[in-house]
Order: sequence, then C-alpha cells, then structure tokens
Amino acid sequence: MIKNENTLSRLLICIAIIFTLLFAYLYFFTNQLEIYHGGFLMLFLVNILTLAYKQSNIFNKKNDIKNLIRREGSWLVCQSTSISSPSIIVINKIGEITVSKNYLSFIEVGNGQGYDFEVKGRANDITTHLYELLKPDEINEMKLVIL
Repeated sequence: MIKNENTLSRLLICIAIIFTLLFAYLYFFTNQLEIYHGGFLMLFLVNILTLAYKQSNIFNKKNDIKNLIRREGSWLVCQSTSISSPSIIVINKIGEITVSKNYLSFIEVGNGQGYDFEVKGRANDITTHLYELLKPDEINEMKLVIL
C-alpha cells in the first residue's frame, strides 16, 4: 500500500493521463472506438481524478479534524467536510459523545437529539482533539464512548 497520499494522487493522475492518451489514439488514429466506450472511459477518468483529489494534500488540509471541529466560546462548531454546512452545538447540552474511526456523534441531554459527523481520522486522533477543545470538568459531565 502506498503510504504517502501525494504519491498516490500523482499515480492516479498518471493513470488518468495514460487512459486519455489511449482514448485519443484509439479514437483519432484507428477509428476503433465506439461511442459507448468513450462514455465509459470518461466516467472512469472522472472517478480516477476524483479519487486523486481526495488523496491529495490540499483535500487533507481542508478536511483536517482541527479545521472541521473547533470551539467558539461555549459552542462547538462541527462539519463533516469543508464544503458541508457547519452545525453549532452548545457544549453544556452535550450528554454523550461517541467516537469511532471516521465518525463522531453528539447526543443532547434531555431530548436525545443527536448530531452525526463523518470526519477523516482515527478514533484516537478525534478523541485527543476533543480533549484539547473541551475542559476537564465539561468532559466529566459527558458520557464518552469510544468504539
């Protein structure tokens, strides 16, 4: 497995370029490409380029957990991704926090209404970030579940 996201992103872009050149060769020089083959190839290229973007450093920096979950006074401002709309949660109304890999959930005291977020990160990293944001007495009042 490729450990460096930048390397994987570059590899995927190279694969997309190779398939584009293959498409151009088959279409313009041999006339052996049917319309539906071109359509499938274009969909394949879009998927590869999307995956390459999601593995890039730019995407990872925008969707870092420290940017997606932040404290503003007595509120937590949480987002699933950098393009999703943020949810504002009052800290003293949080009764339970559930943390798992790529997942974070808050449940309010009294009404049981919850907020679910898909955040990229390990459960340990998400929990550490929450401990940085919340005061010890606030955490003691909440039930913390780590899956």
